[in-house]
Parts: sequence; C-alpha cells; structure tokens
Amino acid sequence: MKKEEENVNGITLIALVITVIIILILSSVAIYTGKSIISSSKLTKFTAEMKIMQMQVNDLYDKYKNGDNAILELGEELSSNEQENTAFSGAGIIDTTGYRFFSQTTIESLNIEGVDGEFLINVEKRSVVSYEGLNYDGEMYYTLEQLPKSLYNVSSNSNDGMPTFEAKAENIAIGKWKIIITNITYLDGYIEKWYVKYRFSEDDEEGINEEDKKWNTSEDLSFIVNEEGNYKVYIQDQSGNVKSDIVTVYVDGWKEVSVQEWNYNYASSKVNEPKLIGDMRPINYVGEVQEGNKWANAKTSDGSMWVWIPRYAYKITEGYHSNQAGKIEIAFLDIDNNFLNGETGEIKTKSEEITYTNNVQNEWLVHPAFIDDSTSGYSHGGWTTELTGMWVGKFEATGNYSSDTNTGNLSVKPGIQSLGKMTINQQYLLAKNSKFGETVELNSHMAKNSEYGAILYLTYSKYGTNQKELEANSRNITGGSEKKSIIWKNNTKQSSTYNANGVYDINGLCWERVASYYLASDVTILEEYGGTESGSLYGSGDEAKNNTEYKTVYKSNDYTNSKGDSLYETSNDVRTWFNGGTGKPNDAKPFFVRSCTENYANNSMFVFGNTKGEIGTYNNSSFRPVLTF
Repeated sequence: MKKEEENVNGITLIALVITVIIILILSSVAIYTGKSIISSSKLTKFTAEMKIMQMQVNDLYDKYKNGDNAILELGEELSSNEQENTAFSGAGIIDTTGYRFFSQTTIESLNIEGVDGEFLINVEKRSVVSYEGLNYDGEMYYTLEQLPKSLYNVSSNSNDGMPTFEAKAENIAIGKWKIIITNITYLDGYIEKWYVKYRFSEDDEEGINEEDKKWNTSEDLSFIVNEEGNYKVYIQDQSGNVKSDIVTVYVDGWKEVSVQEWNYNYASSKVNEPKLIGDMRPINYVGEVQEGNKWANAKTSDGSMWVWIPRYAYKITEGYHSNQAGKIEIAFLDIDNNFLNGETGEIKTKSEEITYTNNVQNEWLVHPAFIDDSTSGYSHGGWTTELTGMWVGKFEATGNYSSDTNTGNLSVKPGIQSLGKMTINQQYLLAKNSKFGETVELNSHMAKNSEYGAILYLTYSKYGTNQKELEANSRNITGGSEKKSIIWKNNTKQSSTYNANGVYDINGLCWERVASYYLASDVTILEEYGGTESGSLYGSGDEAKNNTEYKTVYKSNDYTNSKGDSLYETSNDVRTWFNGGTGKPNDAKPFFVRSCTENYANNSMFVFGNTKGEIGTYNNSSFRPVLTF
C-alpha cells in the first residue's frame, strides 16, 4: 500500500510540472498575442484617425478654393518645438510654410469626431502630419503615405477606369525640386496607396516605345529631382493594372519670390529698386549656381518674363564712332540724377551738350530712354516723366496674331517661335494694346531705338558682358532652344549677363523691328506699312512727322547728334562695333531694325538695318516689348 501511495504522489508531481510548463507557454503566447493585438490596434487607430483628418482637410481645401481664405488661419501658429521638428523631419517635410498646429481644441471646434490625436496641417497643400506619429515594429510613421504597402495598400474594385491627378513642382533648395502628386481621382474604385512612376523626359531616345523606357518608382506621392526640365509622370496601383495617363511636369529654374527675397545684384552696385505693378511677381533663378551679375527679373500674370534696366548715365571712353569695340562706362542714378555708387563728374541730360576730347566723352549723359522728354518733343527718345528704370522683354516677342481680324495675343516667353508674319504697324499696335494678363496700365509698347540702345549699353558694360560680344542665337526659337534648361544653362552667352538673369536674343534669331523710322521724302512705304490712321506707327498729319513717347522720327539719316541709340556712337557708318553690318533707312526701306537674322553674315549685337515693314516671315521680323510706368 505504501508503494502505491508513492506512485500516486509521483504522478501528481509530474503532472504539476507539465501543467506549469503549459501555463508558462500559454502565458507567453498570450502576452505575445496581447502585444500584437495592442500594436495592431494602434495601427488601426492611427490609420482611421489619419483618414478622418484627411477627409476633413479635403473639405477645408474645397472651401478655401471657393474663396474662404479664413480657412488658412485655422489652428495655431507653429512653435518650432522639438516634437514639431521631429514630426516634420520624420515626414520628410523641409518647407513648413503654411502649416498650422491642430490641437484637440481646434479639432473639437470643427466638430470632428473619432479623433484623439493632434496634427500639423497645411490646408493649401492638403497635407496631414501626425504630431506624435506611430511607432510600429520599431519604425516611426507620421503620414499615411509612409506606411508600408502591406499595411496600407487596398486593391481597387475595378480596373476599367482611368485615374487622374495633378502634379506640381516646388523648389526646396538651389538646384533641387520636389514634384508633388495631389488631387488623385479614381471614380471606379478605391486605392489608398499609389505608386508614382517618373523619368526625365529630355533624354528621350527616338524610336523607343513609352513603356520600354526606364521609369523610376516612388512609393510616396512626391519625389526629389536635381535637374530642371521636363519630367514624365504617371501613377499606378500595386498590381500595375490601374494606370493614369502620362503627365509632363516642367521643373523650372525660376522661382516666384517675395520682394524681400528678390535676388538681384548689379555687381554689388546700388540701383533704383525695380517697380512692380498689378500682379507682376519677382522671380529668382534657382537652378545651378552661376557667376556674373544678377539683373532683376519678373513675370506678368500671363507668364511673360521681363528684365529691369535701371536708370543710368553713360560715357563712351573708347571706340567712339568706329567699328572697333570700345568702352562704355555706366553710372547708376537716382531719380534726381545723383550718383548711387560714388562716381564723380558732370552730368548732362541733353545730348547736344555733350563734348568730346579726342573722341572721348567728357560728361556723363543720362541715357535718353529714362528722361522726361515731353517738353523737347521727345526728340531724344525719352518718356512723359523721369523714369527710375524700365522693364524690357527678356526675349523677342512671342504669341500669335491673325491678320484677318487684326487681333492677337502678345507674350514674352522662352523656347518657342518668335512672333513674326506681321506688318510693322501691326506689331506696333499689338504691343501698345497688350497687358500680358494684367488689369492695370503697363504702358506697353514696341521698343524704340533709344530703349534698344539702353539695353545694349548696359549689356556691353561691366554690369553685363564686360566688353564681350554676345553669342548669336542661330535658331528661330527664343533663347535658342525648345528645352528651357538649355537656355538657362548652355545658352548663357546669348544673354546680356552671360548667365540666366539677362536679356536674350539681342544677337541673332530675328531682325527686331523698332518704333523708329526715317522720314522719307517719298512716304508711300511709310503709309503702306506704318499705317495712316491716328495712333498708328506712322499716323496722319503732323503726327506722322513728329516724335511721340512711343516712337522716334529721324528727319535725316545723318545720326551725328543721335545719342544713346547705338547708331553713330558705336559704328563708323559702314560697320558697327565687333564689325557688324549697318544699313541706314531710306525711302524704299524707311523703318529701323536691330539685331539680325540667324543667317546674317555680319552679325553683332550692335547691328542695325532697314526694312519696308511688310509682312515678314516667322524667322526674320520680330520685335521686343517694353514696359514703362
């Protein structure tokens, strides 16, 4: 009996040990499962709250687009504390402009339910960033887009539809841009996670199908690029069954900036601050770093590009009235003709008062394009008031025109065909009547000889090419290329500053007609192509014989006393500086042209010639708009 009792006790002890082991195993499984459940629960909650906030932000965005600007003031200003910095850094956001802190107080005030977290939100970008983030399997997540596709992607319900989206580029540093995909719409199904496919399209090889070309993939709805130019972009789902059309996004080397950020530098010299009017926006070149002077650039509402020529006085101290490129000294002036950078000497405002010693100009002459010339009958090529500067087209004129209806759209844009196939009067009137998308008066007009001369003298000075010739634009495309990145980076010696900031197309491309003519003894051609209606380039009665603020009339083709217009001063009547060609207007061809065509043998930035002013071809007869206000 005693032995039996011992057997019973032994069995009980073994059973107890086994039971303990089983309990421990079950306990560890339960703990692991509990942790897994808790982790999954946090993921579910994070995803749900982020989706709720994204929907709410989409609604706020719609209200903002419909004119409710107060939406952008919702939430609290950022405090730049450590947690904010951590969230932005974790979300990969560099530019925090426009973001607001949405605390629980803000969320409750908007009657948003089911959300316990706090967020950093930019309504304008429809961007939602979790303030605290989610730690899942040792990784931190702050946006829905960051979640791995295995956690976040949902297959679509249908493969028949075509998704649409918007794409925009934001400059985030010098030579670096972020392309962002927004407003994805897919009506035939729901896909939370999209792949973005993209490639730089300017390296395309002809003859290769679009599908066979190499595409980069981004699992985020944005990607970083370091090359300006065209990018082909499309989106697709995880399986690749749902694809959008391909969209081209242009990454521009130019960025709209505030006046305070405007980066212009005329060799560290003081100049009159560029004047803006209407919705003109300052722009900076933000592509690759370039040497040389940075002249002020701006855009009008239609995207036309303009360069500021500040008020200055000049002296020609070498090469006066010869075909040997000489020297032009420039001194920037304020509106009262005070030197802005410490120069000295006598300043004249009337060209007839200038004297010379051994062909060296003794006095400074305020360039005639900037003076109030109204009391002198605009005989010097000036304006109705003293100008602190003027805006000139960065390129030759572009746009379109119908001779049948005498209507057109004038612009100044790079990489497209310049505007030709018009009479000189049609060009003159189109320039005077164009507003480039603005609603205010710009005093737009076709450049006169004096204004063209003002561009040339500043270009040739130390503030431009520093006495170097411009390379010729050998193509009938503004800026010398359809690819804008080539214009800004490869064709810089066609620019007045030898970098992207200057004026292009001064040498080559087309003959640029100007609002200046020789008053011929036989006015037949003047009437035919200059127009005889009041307000036309030639006009009627006394108007045809006299200067106005918009045109200059030369009573003879002896330009001895002509100053600032780069005729007599920079030529010997046969050849210009850099041995360019000359052609004085006459009865048969009474109108002036500047620059030269791409195939002109004696090209130079200082070339001038003559024309009948008839309807030209696209590659030989454009012009340049100027804004003065």
